[in-house]
Amino acid sequence: MIYLFTVGLSLSGKSWLVEKIKERFPKSFITIESRSIHDMLNTIEPFQDDNSPKGSSYELRQEFTKEIRELLIKLFAKEGLNIIQDSCNLKKEERQRRVLAVREIVPDVKIFLIFVDTHKKEIERRANDLDKEKGNGVWKDLFIKQIEEFDIPTKEEADFFIHYNGKDWESVIEKISQVLEDEV
Repeated sequence: MIYLFTVGLSLSGKSWLVEKIKERFPKSFITIESRSIHDMLNTIEPFQDDNSPKGSSYELRQEFTKEIRELLIKLFAKEGLNIIQDSCNLKKEERQRRVLAVREIVPDVKIFLIFVDTHKKEIERRANDLDKEKGNGVWKDLFIKQIEEFDIPTKEEADFFIHYNGKDWESVIEKISQVLEDEV
């Protein structure tokens, strides 16, 4: 079994990379998309607000998103399914908790951590562009909040550590492919 998770700020390109992985390995992984969980919760009271980090329900929605995500990880691990978790995974302690939860269920799981390390200036530009397009400051506020919380990942956190700079996605696919071939 493989548990693959992305680490990086919002707008760094994690979801784009996950889509490339899913295209290359269409039946190999089940994907847990934190943004989808978060957006779904924002349609339900008491989680509704302006969907910004300053919104009245932001922290509650974040907590429930985390709990739902962790439940799905455990359920899929019990079934032995290869998992991609597309999420920011900003804090080291939360990443470690998820890895340990999967290892408790599947001790020989292969853990992939992909650090999507897009330059902060590029992420800030993307945030500004989106905010200008939408007429608000949601993405810039999120960027500032995440910068404060982010623990840079290290290779010791996973069996396979990939430092992706946003340019050579084919090498990421190749590394995953090598491990999947060994699984067969």
